Parts: sequence; structure tokens; C-alpha cells
Amino acid sequence: MARSSTSAFLARGAMMRRSPGAALYTVDPGQAKRDERLRQSGKLVGFEYFDQRFPLQPTTFFYDWLYATAVSADRSLLAQLCRYEAFTDIEFNPKKSLNCQARSAALCVALARQRALPAALNSPEEFRKQVWENHRVQQNLF
Repeated sequence: MARSSTSAFLARGAMMRRSPGAALYTVDPGQAKRDERLRQSGKLVGFEYFDQRFPLQPTTFFYDWLYATAVSADRSLLAQLCRYEAFTDIEFNPKKSLNCQARSAALCVALARQRALPAALNSPEEFRKQVWENHRVQQNLF
């Protein structure tokens, strides 16, 4: 089991050359981000997770899906998140990263409150449709 959504995200990157993959799965997130193998593996071309391929666009698609999948697997954690109206991520730096845990948490809560989370997680494609084609979900984030 991955130590964090960040470690799982970094471990699943599909690179032009050999990806570090599972070697990053159990590593501390900070250490995983600094792992030299990520820079030596070439250009990121997508993500792979249990034989499913994820494109690079929409930009935060894989990270948001991975985060929502992890949170929804723990009903207690999802219930705790749903008690909040806003989220912040003090580690997020838009100059260094595209993915933000606060945004992903807000997205989970928006889907859960609309009772759309279980259907969205039926498949990655359904998640993409719910979040990026159904603008109602993203409008509820703000």
C-alpha cells in the first residue's frame, strides 16, 4: 500500500524511458519527489495504474481520480472531509506543481454532496466525464 496519494501518483508515471514505478510506492512523499530516477526517466507520457492508462490531459485527471479513489475507500475519512466547507494546502506551490490536495479534497466533497461520487468512480472515464464535462461539479468548488 502506498504511504500517500503523492507517492502513489509519482510511482505510477509512465515515462519515455524506464519509470521508477513501484520503487517509489512506499517512499515518503518528500523523498519520492526528489528521487533522481524521476528526472532520468525521460518525458512523462501518461500514467498507468493496474493495467489502466491515463492521459496527461486533463492535467489533474489522474491525481484527482487517485485521490478520490483512496478517500472513497475509507468511508470514515470521506465523512470527515464532508464536514468541511473549504480546504487549503500550505505545501502547494503552483510554480512547482499542478496537483493540489486541497483541490482534490474539494472535488471529492463536491461529488459526494451531489451523490455523484460512487457513479464517478465506476471507471476513470466516468470520473473524467463527471468532473470535466459536467461543469456543475467544478462550479460547486467555488
